Amino acid sequence: MSEPIIVFDEVSKKYDIGSAKHGSLRETIVSRLKRRPPAVADEFWALKDVSFELGRGETLGIIGSNGAGKTTTLKLLSKIAYPTSGEVRVMGKIGALIEVGAGFHPELTGRENVFLNGSIMGLKIAEIKKKFDEIVAFAEVEKFIDMPVKHYSSGMYVRLGFAVAAHMDPDILLVDEVLSVGDYAFQKKCLEHMNKLIKSDKTVIFVSHSLATIESFCKNTIWLEHGRILEYGASSDIVKEYINKQNEITGGDFLTLNRTGTGEVRVSKIEILDSNERVRDSFNLGEDIVIRIHYKKCVQKEIGLLDFIIGCWTDTKILVFSSYSIRDKLNFKCKDSGIVDFKMEKVNILGGRYLLNVHIADEMRNKYDSIMSAVCFRINVSSFVDGSTLDNKIGIIRPPGYWRCVE
Repeated sequence: MSEPIIVFDEVSKKYDIGSAKHGSLRETIVSRLKRRPPAVADEFWALKDVSFELGRGETLGIIGSNGAGKTTTLKLLSKIAYPTSGEVRVMGKIGALIEVGAGFHPELTGRENVFLNGSIMGLKIAEIKKKFDEIVAFAEVEKFIDMPVKHYSSGMYVRLGFAVAAHMDPDILLVDEVLSVGDYAFQKKCLEHMNKLIKSDKTVIFVSHSLATIESFCKNTIWLEHGRILEYGASSDIVKEYINKQNEITGGDFLTLNRTGTGEVRVSKIEILDSNERVRDSFNLGEDIVIRIHYKKCVQKEIGLLDFIIGCWTDTKILVFSSYSIRDKLNFKCKDSGIVDFKMEKVNILGGRYLLNVHIADEMRNKYDSIMSAVCFRINVSSFVDGSTLDNKIGIIRPPGYWRCVE
């Protein structure tokens, strides 16, 4: 690694929860009227003995469950907060997008906030003026630039916030999950701009729940849990371990998450199989993939035909395809329990991680069970079932076709 530009040395951050100094005026008055003793502070360690280094031009992803310490790490780097113990050393100018609208004054216009933030980052007025049009064009807020930002939507806030942070020529760019507020086109634009920064020897730290983005964008990744580093290494390895751990926690699937519906019929298990009916989560381009759905009836009354629905999405929220069993003229009569398969032959979607939304409905599309991001699988980047490789990964699918010379 080159000379480190960021050093986290045995860093810990403690917060006191429930202490009197954090109570509201109303709570203090009520406590005194009732002669209630002041609350005793509970200690919460957002980070505990965290150490890592990052060189110039490197990219680092940070993943983990909510409350793991991801955002606290970025706040310590950007000096929004300070460590309880240990040392944080940053050698360079930081551009940070940690919270929606962080650093913006709500009463000031977008134009005024651009100049205010630029000045805080140490730029001269002439330098900000030089970058101003590019910032506004990137954020796509030309019509609203002279409006107070308190009237901005969350999307406008994020677009302008990212544009300011990324165009002020930072040595280090810190980006939190707030990019998920934007639409796909904006997310794509941000990632492309961050790639430009990296190529110009800038350093980027990216916090996200989008594992595919972390894996493809960041060379290395830190997995935080309960304020400590659980794993630190190559992104592909860390992401795989993280998913395996989540599978263990949820019993091999994600059926406990993001679930709606009447519950009269429910998915009991989802498996992803190869053509030999072996359970797998990773495939090569051109292989057959079988999505096997186990279901059970949860009520005593009779239920008619079932419609099984699958939606396959990229990790950046693009729908790749959807399939309905009834639309394919397959009528499944509801049993007390059963198993149905959906087979994708010679899959032609390119390398990356894909999420499946799975639904069971009646003939009128009323949902008995609806599970978002029920299970995921990966198509290996640039790898075919016959062992050949694809040098360029562009888009989502590799359509059937061939080249020929006409003249």
